[in-house]
Amino acid sequence: STFVDLDNSLVLWMRMDERKNSTYVYDNSSYDNHGSAYGDAAYTPYGKLGDGFSFDGAGDYVGLQSEGGYGGNMTQCVWIKTNSVSDNCVVSYQNEYNGVSHDKQIYINTDGKPAYYVYNGGQSHATGTTTLLIGVWYFLCGTVDSSVGNSIWVNSINESTNSDGTASALFAGSFFIGAKTKDTDSFSDKDFNGSIDDVIIFNRSLSAAEI
Repeated sequence: STFVDLDNSLVLWMRMDERKNSTYVYDNSSYDNHGSAYGDAAYTPYGKLGDGFSFDGAGDYVGLQSEGGYGGNMTQCVWIKTNSVSDNCVVSYQNEYNGVSHDKQIYINTDGKPAYYVYNGGQSHATGTTTLLIGVWYFLCGTVDSSVGNSIWVNSINESTNSDGTASALFAGSFFIGAKTKDTDSFSDKDFNGSIDDVIIFNRSLSAAEI
């Protein structure tokens, strides 16, 4: 795939197609935010766009520590195919500033509806209307814009916006794919069970036309 990042806002692009070994996950952005696979997270040739990663919902994730400041406006997009419908996290960005946790997460509710969660001193959930089906690929995006709020997009359609969601200050944090956090013992019920492909994160809120 060819992508011209004119404004350098693409901070993570894991196509899941390039690899050095079974645990090294390559970042195609200019920021070199390469990650590592933990637990039983494994490459699969059955991704949406070429290869992908499979997760069994029991302590698997791909993680990386970001050195850049990505706490402000953000877009997180991902292709997913779930093996079960439960309250689990797909993509998470977590950081802490002045003792306050600032989280941004695409997750799936217990009713099978996807949502985008933003915490910046208060909780803001934007919940979609689509009930995800097991074994079907979906393109999910979460956006947060300090002037609009946080939104959840399903197959490029904005299904919900919560105006309470605001962007936080810019500081380094950690990205997790397939889990809420690396503390899988405390949050084991949040681990994703299924396949993930093409994780894309921007440090700005994309427009409807771009999504």
